[in-house]
Amino acid sequence: MAEGQSEEMAALIQTMEPMHTNMMLGMTAADFQTASHDPHHQGAVELAQVAQAHSTDPSIHMFAQEIISAQQVEITEMQAWLTRRDP
Repeated sequence: MAEGQSEEMAALIQTMEPMHTNMMLGMTAADFQTASHDPHHQGAVELAQVAQAHSTDPSIHMFAQEIISAQQVEITEMQAWLTRRDP
C-alpha cells in the first residue's frame, strides 16, 4: 500500500489491476470480445465485494449485492454460450 493510501483504495487497486490486465490479454485472443468480457464481468463482482467489505452504508451493500447477482448470471450465461459454441 502506498504511503497515505487508504485500505479501501488499496483494495480497489488490487482488484482493478488484474481485471484490466486480463481484459487487455483478452484483446489479443482470436475471439477478443468474448475473452475480454469474462474478466470485465468478474472484475465487477470483485469490485462490488470490495464495496461491501469497506462500506457501512446499507444502500451500498444492497447495490453491490445487486451487481454481484446480475454479473454472476451474465458470467454463467457467457460460459454456457462458450461451451455450446466450442464443444
